[in-house]
Order: sequence, then C-alpha cells, then structure tokens
Amino acid sequence: MTKHKSCWLSGFMAAVMLFTCLAVPIPAYITASAHWADASLTKLRDWGVMRGDQNGSMEPDRNITRSEFVSMVNRAFGYKKLGKQPFKDVAGTEWYANEINIGFNQGYFKGSSKSTASPNDSLTREEAAVLVGRNLMLTPDESENMIFKDGRKLSFWSRGIVTAAAKKGILKGEEDGRFRPQDPITRGEVGSMLERTIGTPVNQSGRRSLGMVHGNVMISAPDVELYDTTINGDLYITAGVDLGFVKLNNVRVTGQIIAAGAGVSNRDANSIILHNTTVAEMIIDSPNNVAISVRAEGDTNVGKAFVRTSAYLEDSCYNGNGIQAVEIDGEEGIRVDFTGNFKDVLLKSPKGMVALGRGSMKKLSVDEKAFGAMVNIDVDAFISELYLDTGTTVTGAGDVGYVKVNTAGTTMTMLPDKIEIRPGIVATIGGQQMNSKDAVLASTYPRILASYPKMRDIAPNTANSLVSTNKTGTMYWGITY
Repeated sequence: MTKHKSCWLSGFMAAVMLFTCLAVPIPAYITASAHWADASLTKLRDWGVMRGDQNGSMEPDRNITRSEFVSMVNRAFGYKKLGKQPFKDVAGTEWYANEINIGFNQGYFKGSSKSTASPNDSLTREEAAVLVGRNLMLTPDESENMIFKDGRKLSFWSRGIVTAAAKKGILKGEEDGRFRPQDPITRGEVGSMLERTIGTPVNQSGRRSLGMVHGNVMISAPDVELYDTTINGDLYITAGVDLGFVKLNNVRVTGQIIAAGAGVSNRDANSIILHNTTVAEMIIDSPNNVAISVRAEGDTNVGKAFVRTSAYLEDSCYNGNGIQAVEIDGEEGIRVDFTGNFKDVLLKSPKGMVALGRGSMKKLSVDEKAFGAMVNIDVDAFISELYLDTGTTVTGAGDVGYVKVNTAGTTMTMLPDKIEIRPGIVATIGGQQMNSKDAVLASTYPRILASYPKMRDIAPNTANSLVSTNKTGTMYWGITY
C-alpha cells in the first residue's frame, strides 16, 4: 500500500510539473523589440500631440505625410484658428482639412505651391526643420553649417533655420554626423524633434509651478500663471495663447523667452506680465502680427528684448532693474508704444514708429536702416539722448535733452536743450531750419544778447522794452519803485 501511494504521488507531481510548463506565458523577448523613438512617441501620445493607427501602432519608421505633420504641429503649439485657405487639393471633407486650414492661417504652412497643399506627399528632413523653426520664431543663422558633415547639401532656403535649430539642440544628425536634408523624415524622427522642442508642455489654463526644469517649456494655453520655476532652456509662449494672458511670477529662464502669443490687453491689464522674472533675452514676435503687450514689474530683469512685430511695453521696475535694452527690428511700419522708464532703445525697422506715452528713455537711437522713421514724445515724456542716423519725424509736446542729427530729412517739433548737427546737414528743429552752426548757438542757455534790453518811448507811467535773445525762452521781470 505504501509503495502504491508513493507511485501515485510521483505521477501527480509529474502531471503538475507538465501542466505548469504548458501554462507559462510566452517570454517577453519573443515580442517586437523596442524602437529608439518609443520614449518620445509615448510622451507625444500622452500629451495629445500624436496618435497611432487603428491598432495603436505609432509606426515610427513610416515616412510622415505633410498633413500628418501639420496636424502634430497644430496640437503641439495649441493652434485652433480657422479661416480661408487657397488649396484646390483639399476639398474640406478630409480628416486633415481643418488641420491644413489652421496651419495656413497660422502662417507657417505655405503649401507645395500657391494653390496646392499636397497633403499626402512625404516631407523631407529640411522641410520639417524649417516648418518647426518658423513656429519657434528662430532667427536664421547664415554662417556656414559646420555642425553636420553634409551641411553644404542644405538648400539655400533651409540653411539658416536648420543651423539655428541645430545650435538650439532641436535637431540631431545621424550617428555618422550627417543630416541627410533631402531624405524623407519618419514619424519617429518627427516625434523625437517635437519632444525636444516642447520639453515640458503647459497646455491647460490655471496656476502651476514646475520647480526645476531641464529643457524647454511651452505654454500653449491661455490664462496661465507660472510661478516659482527655473527653466534651464527656452520658454515658448505660443500663438495658441491667442488673446489670453500669461503671468510669470518668480520665474528664471536661462535661455530665451519667445513670446508669439497673447494680445494687447486682458482684463484691463497687460497680456504678458513679468513679475520678479529673470531672463537674458526675450523675443516678441507674433506670427499673425497681433500686437502683444508686456509689463515688467517688481525685481524683473530682462537683459535685452528683441521686438519684431508691433507691441506695447511697460516697465515699472525699480533699483535699476527692468528691461535693460530694446531692439526693434521687424517688418516695415511696425509701431512700439512705451510707458515707464527705459534705458536703451534701438529702432531698425523701416518706417517704424516709437511712441513714448509716459515716462522716460535714457537713450533712443534711430538706425540708418529705419528710413522714414517716426518718434512721438507725449507731454509727460522725456528722452535724455536722441541719436538720428536717418531722416526722422519727431513729434509731440514732450522734451528732449540732447539730439544728434547725422543725416538730412529730420523734422522736430520741440527744441531740445542741446543740439548737434553734422556739418553739411540741415534739419528743421523747433520750427527753425538749422545747420551745424545754428545748432551750436541754439544749444547755449537762453540769454539776453549784448546791449539789450533797450528802453524806448519812456513816459511817466509807461515804457517799451526791446529784447533780443539767442533762443526761445521765458523771461521774468522784476519791477521796483
């Protein structure tokens, strides 16, 4: 009986072992291997930027189409504005019709021609880089591209943007050092590029703190307050903010702040408010030419602001903080309004206008590129030093401490305290035509000329006085018995 029990137990254990072996799941190494772009694609899927096929596959090695790329950019930057579009090969019923429409009206997607979008065609690597670069408001770097071994194969229209994007770390080449600019770009390569571009997305309205961030931050939603945050990268305020507001409170950015979104005013306040914020450079550039208003307050310190589209700047900082320098270099005819105290402003835009409504400027320079420039100084405003390298119209009831005129064609309604005109140049200042000698005379303090005043027609109760002065001024009389 003992022997039979032992045999039965042995047979039972063998059956258990056999069943256990048959029930073991298929080992993980038999499944598809991981792709190098999986991490980036997973992030983009979680952020709502990228979508897979019906089976959930992200298809990282498939060449991306132009319509797929535009739809991903629209979601990444928060673009939603529709309008008219000129493309005859987009009927309006396709899944991508609105995406193409949005991309065109946002200004970054031009199509393959004036009337065709070619939505199902593939996109080259340099085309994708330029489209992303346009949205990031990158300034083309025209130096020779030494970053990639095949840098000289870049098309002339892409070279500057590709070089700038590579220096920003947005673009990466192959392991062999090549960029392969004319090769089609895959979904995985696009995902990797957009993940580096976005960095950390802020795509929901409300208050939030990010703490310490290594990489870029992209704000693409309106009505956002970001506080107690350090960004070791760039901060993008995209046109997805539309006419909403963004407030930065106790924020430090080691890269640049690129403001492409927000409006002129929001709830009776500025659309972008910098409170106790530090950044070396800020770029103000609206792709739709919507005027953006920026207010610096508290202990904010902006090393230099580059203004490329019309804007309103207000600086109420103290202790020498605020916006240290402003360079206006955008399209022809832009206008920048200033309120508060500014240190160094340079106007380079043709037919551009600087308007100082209230406050002061320590120095305003009008570059020779800014032909047809205009400056308006309101009654409560003062410019300490004004340098004119092109013919400029200066109007208003404000004051100018010193002006230097270096070229013909300048007209000023006010009479500065000190005037310097380059020899051989004539300018109209304070209603008078002046040359260099007239400017010297007009720059002295107002005084009564020698042998004046002269008394005439003296009578017991009246007298006429004739006075001649070197310049316009106010005379005070004292009469004694």
